[in-house]
Amino acid sequence: MLARIAQGDQASFRLFFDHYKERFYKAVFKMTGSEFAAEEIVGEVFMLVCQKELLPGIENPDSSFFTAVYRKV
Repeated sequence: MLARIAQGDQASFRLFFDHYKERFYKAVFKMTGSEFAAEEIVGEVFMLVCQKELLPGIENPDSSFFTAVYRKV
C-alpha cells in the first residue's frame, strides 16, 4: 500500500488514512488529554505519509507510524 501511496494513489492513501486515523487520534488524546493536540499531531503524521520519498523504505507501517505519533507528542 505504501508503494502505491508513494506513486500518488489517492485511493490507497484514503485506505491508509481510514485504517489509522482513529487509532492515532485515540493514542495521542490518551497521552495529551487534548483534542486540539490530538488533531494537530495526527495531521502532522499524515503529512509525513505524503512525503513520498520516505515511504518505500518503511518495512513495518504500524511500528513506523506509531513511533512518529509518539515522537510528536
